[in-house]
Amino acid sequence: MNKRYKILAAIILFVLLIVGTAFFLGIRPGIKTTTIKVSDKLLEVEIAEMFSEGKMGLMWRLYLPGDRGMIFVCPEGFSVAFWMKNTFLPLSIAFVDKKGIILSIQKMKPLDTSIRYRSPSLYKYAIEVNQGWFTANNIREGDRVSFVDPDWVSRKRNK
Repeated sequence: MNKRYKILAAIILFVLLIVGTAFFLGIRPGIKTTTIKVSDKLLEVEIAEMFSEGKMGLMWRLYLPGDRGMIFVCPEGFSVAFWMKNTFLPLSIAFVDKKGIILSIQKMKPLDTSIRYRSPSLYKYAIEVNQGWFTANNIREGDRVSFVDPDWVSRKRNK
């Protein structure tokens, strides 16, 4: 192998290493974020529309900052279960109705595909965070979720 090919191979390996590390740490270019208020706590969330970004969710990540999560925006009257396929992080999920009321909070077991996490009733949003975040912030079923930028939902629908 001549010197030029060795340099090219090293550059390609370096780029793959950087991209792979960013992916596993949860740095995903192009994914939109917003801030929500859960009870009285602010949470920065990535926005996942179901059936697109929602399919991947927080899979493959090795780290999620303590003040971050993901909000899944679901079609009206939704009732699909979540699972932890290829998800290394212990998470908690809150199912939220269209009025912003938390219907259910459940702890999710990493990499366990045998369990399906379901809401007890139809929901509009699902919020995933690091396991223990809801407890540490004294957030319970019946508490309210509101949007710091309430127009982001309508902007998403109009695109």
